[in-house]
Amino acid sequence: YGICGVTMQLINPITHERMTIEHHAADDRAESRVRFTLPAHQAGPPPHYHDRFDETFHVLEGELEISVGDAAPRRLLAGDHVTVPARTVHAFRNASAAPVTFRTEISGGRGFERFIRGWYGVAIDGRSGKQGAPRGLLDMVVLIDEGDVNVPGVPLFLQRGLRRALRWIARLTGVEARLARWW
Repeated sequence: YGICGVTMQLINPITHERMTIEHHAADDRAESRVRFTLPAHQAGPPPHYHDRFDETFHVLEGELEISVGDAAPRRLLAGDHVTVPARTVHAFRNASAAPVTFRTEISGGRGFERFIRGWYGVAIDGRSGKQGAPRGLLDMVVLIDEGDVNVPGVPLFLQRGLRRALRWIARLTGVEARLARWW
C-alpha cells in the first residue's frame, strides 16, 4: 500500500480489488470519497444497509450491477450514479467481463474509511479467508461496527448490542489496536 499526497491506495491481495481514498473524512460529519476498481466477475458485499449515512455510487469506467431495496438489479454504466438512502438494503457486483471503476461518496464517512482500510489491511496482513473477509470474529466485528454495516432481517438493536459486547472484548485483547494501524 502507499500514501501519496492526500490520497491513499490499497490493493486487496486476495480479491485484487483496488481502493483509493480521494477525499479523507477528518471527522464523523465530513464527506468521504473512495474510488474502487473491481476485477471482472467480482462479487461485492452481500446485501447490507447503513443506518447512519447515505451512499452514492458513481460509475467512472465499465459497468456495475447494483441492487437497491426491493427493486430489480440495475446496470450502471460510466457516467451513471445512484444514491442509496440510509437504512436501505443494497448490494453490488461486477457482472461484466471487464474491470469496473466507481466512486462512493458518503457523508459521515470516517467510520466507513476505517472499515474499508481495515478490511483491506487484514487481507494484506494475511488474516482473511479465500473470499477476502476477515477470518477473525473480532476483526470482523470491529470493522463492520466502524462501517455501520448492518444485516437485513436482524433487529438493529440486537446487532448493536452484540457488536458493543464483542467490541469491548476486541479492545481488551488488542484486536482493535492492531486494526487501528490501518486507520
